[in-house]
Amino acid sequence: MLQATDVSDMFRFALHQVDEIEPWGAPSAPSLSWYGLSLGAYSIGHNGHDVLRYSPSAVNYCLSNFPQARYRGDQVEYQVARLHEDLLDALPSILTAAPDRIARVFRVAGATEIFRRARVLLNDVEEDHHVRALVDALNARRLDTAYLSPAPLLLFWRDGDLIHFEWNGRGQTLADGVPAWKHPEGHVSLSADQFVSEVQSFHAAFVTQMASRIHRARENWSRPTVAIDYEELERSQRLHEEMLGEVLTKSPAFVDVDWSTVECGLQLCSQQ
Repeated sequence: MLQATDVSDMFRFALHQVDEIEPWGAPSAPSLSWYGLSLGAYSIGHNGHDVLRYSPSAVNYCLSNFPQARYRGDQVEYQVARLHEDLLDALPSILTAAPDRIARVFRVAGATEIFRRARVLLNDVEEDHHVRALVDALNARRLDTAYLSPAPLLLFWRDGDLIHFEWNGRGQTLADGVPAWKHPEGHVSLSADQFVSEVQSFHAAFVTQMASRIHRARENWSRPTVAIDYEELERSQRLHEEMLGEVLTKSPAFVDVDWSTVECGLQLCSQQ
């Protein structure tokens, strides 16, 4: 069962009930940390597209083959802290606009397609620093999904006052060739101010729910066999509460990109 929440329209999540979260560690000494307590389900949505939602056929496949599973929804299930941390880590780069000459190429070819070509090209050349600069620039604007299987490519990048969100999980399947994603690929955009507002709403909802979760654990922890380090919970909570403010006050110099080198990498990729 998920705990309903008010959250941004773009970053949608619901935490699992604490009693349903499997503890970590050895069976003889089970425990839960702040990160572990953030287990839930989440997706990213905008303008009718909901990314990180499994296809109806994928949901039916899982229900048929894993009837004992506790979570039976269509969103990705993982620690919501992972989405929160990855998004805030990437935020300074996401908010740093690409020069127009580079943004034009991204708009035409698609940033996810360019990223795919650049990674392939890196395997064919001896660590060309132009292509490496391109990969690094896009990688800084990517949400890591390596913990998912399959793992779609999720990229955010800024073009003037617009934030573009591109994703590509085309052709990704579960076992037996079942299509994985409800919306396997797409591209939406929104203003930079609206994007920041969505991030702020997600951040506020998430840390508020986690603070409530910690308070309830201190007042009445109902799982005496599962160890809890309350100092760690409080320390992690403060760290995450302060994270967004620290990110938004970072100097623009924090994001250092050699766009001329990136442009050379783009030219090499365009020849592929």
